[in-house]
Amino acid sequence: MRRDTSELPFTGRASRPTQMPDDDQPVTWHQGRAFLNESSISIPKDKLTQDERATMDANRLAEAEGRQARADANLAAALRLGAALRVLKGED
Repeated sequence: MRRDTSELPFTGRASRPTQMPDDDQPVTWHQGRAFLNESSISIPKDKLTQDERATMDANRLAEAEGRQARADANLAAALRLGAALRVLKGED
């Protein structure tokens, strides 16, 4: 006579209660086991507000404009230096 797997000791095949998955919960069900979707965990202290995001974007753009201005100034200085060297060499 064959016994049910839930009656067999030490087989690791104990039947797990099955549960219908809720679409509203951040839980994934697989083979009767529940797994929490970690991407659904909300930590308010780590979230940016719209104002903080706008401030960060404005700061990023201001820094980029500053880098571009420094690069333009360096290029202009290099062009002036090149012209002065050409005059000293007598190529002009």
